[in-house]
Amino acid sequence: MPDELPAEVRDLIARNLASMEHVDALLVLHRAPDRRWTSDDLAAELHANPPSVTRTLRDLTSSGLVAEAGDGFHFAPATPALRRATELLLEAYNARPVTLVRAIYDRPPSAVKSFADAFRIKPEP
Repeated sequence: MPDELPAEVRDLIARNLASMEHVDALLVLHRAPDRRWTSDDLAAELHANPPSVTRTLRDLTSSGLVAEAGDGFHFAPATPALRRATELLLEAYNARPVTLVRAIYDRPPSAVKSFADAFRIKPEP
């Protein structure tokens, strides 16, 4: 199913969008590019936990998709390719939401997560 998504969207997901909260936050900012969003405002819009939204905004900023100004965060892709990938993400979100959700949550775990999970203490059987 994820192969039904454009390569740019698959790459955006793999590199920058760890959860649907990342997708939802990015698309809210994309739809209102001139607005500056505080973490609390965006959390209210998404009906989400403010500390989680703050982490998501930091992730999106680190990814070059969002910029932080003194008064909040706004959509500001660092490259035309990121802008185009976000536009294609919006199209996929509207046309193939289930495929998009699967692409995010069915991807293989990262090597770092797999390594960390190897050290997880598990109860004895």
